[in-house]
Amino acid sequence: MPLAVFVTNVDISSTSEEFATGLSHILCDRLHRDEGTVSVHIQPNQFILRGGSTDPAGYVTLCTSRGFGDIDHRRETSQKILDFIKEHLKLKSSSRFMVYMHTMSADDIGVDGGLVSDKYGCMGQGGPFDIRWHKITK
Repeated sequence: MPLAVFVTNVDISSTSEEFATGLSHILCDRLHRDEGTVSVHIQPNQFILRGGSTDPAGYVTLCTSRGFGDIDHRRETSQKILDFIKEHLKLKSSSRFMVYMHTMSADDIGVDGGLVSDKYGCMGQGGPFDIRWHKITK
């Protein structure tokens, strides 16, 4: 049940749905998840001061219980997201945008009146290399 939250000081309200859909597709591809499990939250027009400037800036926070793969996969995921932001916002550079990746424990995510660990019969920290998550990732 991956979650992406995009916070920016750029006004993308007229294209928020298009942006959210594009970001969702990237997450589905990079995390090997069905689109029905991915949530995207867009927060445009926020006040962000970075490096003493209010030039276009922002960040994407990604949360998932399955992890983001090895370091190379994480780099590629970050690059794809930042390239997408640069293209969609028509920026010269994406250097004022960041991607934060958080792997959460299945015990820390509530769903259907319980926890992900309750629902899928696993517990503790999940991730793509955790044997307890094998039945979910197949």
